[in-house]
Amino acid sequence: MSEVKFILRDACREVSSHWHGSCADRAVAALSADPVTIEELEVAIERFMNPGDDGRWFRCFWGCLDDEPYDAGLVVIDLAARLVVVESSYSSPGRKGTVRYHDGACGTNAQIRYQLADEWRVTHDVDRWRHLAEERRRERAAHPPLDARAVLFGRPLVEFLAAECFAAFGRREELAQATRARWIADEKERAIRWPHRVRQDQTNSTSPSGDGSLSMRDPETMTLEELAPSTRPGQERYASLYYDALKDIHVAWLMTPRADLRGEIPREIMLAQHDHISRDLDSRCEQWSQLDFCPRGLDTTSHAFQFGGFGTHELVKYYDLVRELLWSCWERLTELAQSPKASQRPESLALGDFLTAEVPRLEQVREEWFITPDPECHFRTPRSIIDRERQRLPEGMSGHEAMVDPDCPCCQMLADMPGPKFWHLDGSGMDWGEFAFDIYRRTREEWEAEQRDYDEFSRKCDARDAERRRLGVDYPIEGTHPEGSVWSSSFSIADTPDVPLGIRLFGIGGHLAEIITDLREPPKGNKTFDAIASQPLIDQLNRDFGNLREVLIGADAELSAALIEPVLDHFAETLDAVAAERSDLDPKCGALFAKLKNFLTPPDPEIPYEFPDDGLPF
Repeated sequence: MSEVKFILRDACREVSSHWHGSCADRAVAALSADPVTIEELEVAIERFMNPGDDGRWFRCFWGCLDDEPYDAGLVVIDLAARLVVVESSYSSPGRKGTVRYHDGACGTNAQIRYQLADEWRVTHDVDRWRHLAEERRRERAAHPPLDARAVLFGRPLVEFLAAECFAAFGRREELAQATRARWIADEKERAIRWPHRVRQDQTNSTSPSGDGSLSMRDPETMTLEELAPSTRPGQERYASLYYDALKDIHVAWLMTPRADLRGEIPREIMLAQHDHISRDLDSRCEQWSQLDFCPRGLDTTSHAFQFGGFGTHELVKYYDLVRELLWSCWERLTELAQSPKASQRPESLALGDFLTAEVPRLEQVREEWFITPDPECHFRTPRSIIDRERQRLPEGMSGHEAMVDPDCPCCQMLADMPGPKFWHLDGSGMDWGEFAFDIYRRTREEWEAEQRDYDEFSRKCDARDAERRRLGVDYPIEGTHPEGSVWSSSFSIADTPDVPLGIRLFGIGGHLAEIITDLREPPKGNKTFDAIASQPLIDQLNRDFGNLREVLIGADAELSAALIEPVLDHFAETLDAVAAERSDLDPKCGALFAKLKNFLTPPDPEIPYEFPDDGLPF
């Protein structure tokens, strides 16, 4: 029993046939492309089945007469109702899963993932499915598709930005003073929070202070160039005194409900299908890698292309477009303010007069931006990047095209590897710390929770860095940790003879700083933690590390050789005491003990050895 009665419906017609169960499964998987007509589904199914000569999968289907199950059962796809009905002994496809790609002759071993959008419903109720379908059709008919891009990219966007820029320009002196005050406050905060990273004043002599930081001029007396180094306008906060003002206009556009968007805010509409489109594109990348050819994309005339949501690439490029328009408008206002004719200056213009000339100009700026190749995106135009994502096609290239430096051995190895290479945009270039620009968190609650996590992580990092500086241990480079390592925020140094003793000492100091930082934090679930009680252990660890450093840098080699063993033994005893006091730190204390044990005589590299802390034989 492998065939099913397969019924296919859209808003205009209903057809059916006896179809193999695996083909019905692939038809369900093809719904991930969001088709609304039978013809669009016929294109989408090519993702999972070779189209053959004409690709007319449903050419032999007949007008549906009944929904009696056949052989293995019944499968119904109602495109207009966004409904799938399955009652089959062959399989039970759901809203997500995998199907085997069919190459036209047989099913292959390539398993292609799919996941349907949230609006789809899968049911096994074969008795009431028609009633349910009609109910869902009525609900969907009451909310016809909205062409949001006509608003988000069109004249409403341009008019809003131009009007808000005009209003803000009239307050430019006030905005400049507020920004300078904020920059000064930021500089003072950096000097307090990261004294070792304070920028050295190039025009005045500096001298090391007692804590190892550099003295600097009072931010109140610093020039704008010193407070905010020259950067490309529009790229980060210190690009201009008016950067924050334009950023706030951008936020207002994204977060203001609009009647032409049915009362929704632009941000919510743009993120509504982001997760679904991202998953679909990930599946296409994986499919391309397995089959070694690019899968079929959506037609540009399809409903999903015209009315579908925004993917990551479109969100990123949209951010760039809005900033391009904002800066262009601001620069135009600045030019007008310098006009020799008083009647042309912004303060002499009415808003309507300004918009009459500025809106068409900004629309031309927008169109030129769409077709201008971007060197940061392999000289692709923003329009081609956006359209390709709307077609649900990944940005793939060969290894040779992906090479950054032909003289780099890693790049050469990459070029020789089989299969396509993919590149992706992300939101890293957007303003940090603004909910409006976060493309991965839908709700403010999710965003605020993540910000709290970031703040806590930053606080711990600051405490760890301060402890390292006090111990006299600095990172030469940032490091990563093997999977399963007990260390979460310190650099692991290999215990091999070719690693200098000083570098291994640095590694021990980094791990020690992590343990000390942990000692100042309560164990999970401990609400009666007393940080003061841990201070004696912290002090002893500091003394042990200080003794180790003094022994190693001692001028008397014989004395150092005689003292090193007892120093290491005492250090190990203190770690035992810490582990006894704080059982949650026992793995880290054990790992650091192993480092100390092998400190002077690291294992022979010819003999396989498994370190307790990272499990890697060096």
